[in-house]
Amino acid sequence: MTTSLHRALLVVLLLGSALLAAPADPAAAQADAPVADSVVQDSGLMRVFVDCQVRFRCRIRTQRFRERITWVEWVQEPQDADLLVLWTGQMAGAGFNYVFDYIGQTDPLSGIQSQVTFTSSVTDVEEETVQELTRTLSAGLVQYLAIRGEATSVEVIPVQTADGVLRSGRNQPGRQASAEDDPWDYWIFNLRANGDIETEDRQDRTVFRFGGSANRTTDSWKIDLRFFGDIDNRSFLLDDSTRVDNKADDYGGEAIVVRSIDDHWSWGAQVDVRSSVRFNSDLRAAFRPAVEWNLFPWQDQTRRRFVVFYSHGVEYVDYEKPTKFLKTSETLWVHGLDVEYRAQEPWGQAEVGVEIDHLLNRDDKYSIEFGGSLEYRLFRGLNLNVDIGYEILRDQIFLAAEGVDPDEIFLEQRALETGSRFEFGFGITYRFGSIYNSIVNARFPSLFGFFR
Repeated sequence: MTTSLHRALLVVLLLGSALLAAPADPAAAQADAPVADSVVQDSGLMRVFVDCQVRFRCRIRTQRFRERITWVEWVQEPQDADLLVLWTGQMAGAGFNYVFDYIGQTDPLSGIQSQVTFTSSVTDVEEETVQELTRTLSAGLVQYLAIRGEATSVEVIPVQTADGVLRSGRNQPGRQASAEDDPWDYWIFNLRANGDIETEDRQDRTVFRFGGSANRTTDSWKIDLRFFGDIDNRSFLLDDSTRVDNKADDYGGEAIVVRSIDDHWSWGAQVDVRSSVRFNSDLRAAFRPAVEWNLFPWQDQTRRRFVVFYSHGVEYVDYEKPTKFLKTSETLWVHGLDVEYRAQEPWGQAEVGVEIDHLLNRDDKYSIEFGGSLEYRLFRGLNLNVDIGYEILRDQIFLAAEGVDPDEIFLEQRALETGSRFEFGFGITYRFGSIYNSIVNARFPSLFGFFR
């Protein structure tokens, strides 16, 4: 088919789409549009914007909120909202802890803030999680509807706890299992296994992954045990007579034990054992006790945190190939300092940190990493995203003496020698038009992205 014919068919399709979209009676359509707008604008409902910073199924879950919570007006931008909801979260021993922070922005809600939380279970399916998230979000919204003096038929009964935090669902007092009622004593176990097969005419890839974890989380103790294995086989046909095969297997495990001292201090230790082709190690085993301090109470960590973390320990390495220092194995004394600040606010979120690692028995071997990210709302509809990182590397003592095979470089199987690493990324988005976002229309979903 010629290019001209392609273009002609494209024009016909576009004209056909326009005719299908056009109303049969333009006059009636012109009359209908203002009516629809006036209905929305005169609804008098509380305008709500949910800023999802969980980074997991945000779009689909906020769509479900709009479908089920129809007694508020959902808007596109936080500047148009009477009530701003910051949706954050963190891993919990029995699942994931979701936190909704409510911030009133217009009278009579201005300056009024509250918080509602919900912890999902590791055994919950997606529908159960969405139901409880909807109930939890609704519990917080009802408070502000009451302040505005608006009646609602929503059947949500929020519970005020002793710490002043609203909780609903499984977090209600009396519904949490006590240690005496829990035959597992807060232990949670998880096993996983999955595989991927990708094949084309000139390349194939087979990946198999497995792992498991056991963790126990209470206010006083955090115990996290994990193991994993990755088996990755690739094959490339470069020409009729040249085939490149690659096998990269990584195995490992770690154990973390943390003891809470108070709202700001904690101490613990980490044991890490693994093998890695990329880092030239048949076996790497480390033991590092550590102490940690947070300027803010840990209960607020989903919104803001300023953490100083120091560790000191020993590491044994058995190398796959002799290193450029002619070592086949060695014992290293290491210590490190991490400083991190993170904030999630109505204007966006920011994170900045520095990480320093130093080999005590090799004074000239160290690494320093600086990093930061920013998501900032410049003004209505215009958002700026920036990520930056810079690393000084003086501790690549694992590099093999014999150098790196070109095929290993091509397959990213081996780390290359470098004195520094720099990363920078940015993005900008601008959204304009209607401020309203309450209508959900799921017709014609994307059907053609399976192989993308």
